[in-house]
Amino acid sequence: MAPGGFYGLGIVEADSEEQVRGFIQDDPAIQAGLMNTEFYPMRAIVSSK
Repeated sequence: MAPGGFYGLGIVEADSEEQVRGFIQDDPAIQAGLMNTEFYPMRAIVSSK
């Protein structure tokens, strides 16, 4: 419950940072100025494959 607004966390599995940046850039909510995002790469410890 943040008094200054809403916050969330998303975890995305991708092949590259460029793929994630493209996903962020193409998001309609971001394009419309309805939300901001920050991107921090995280390396997987356990493979899902």
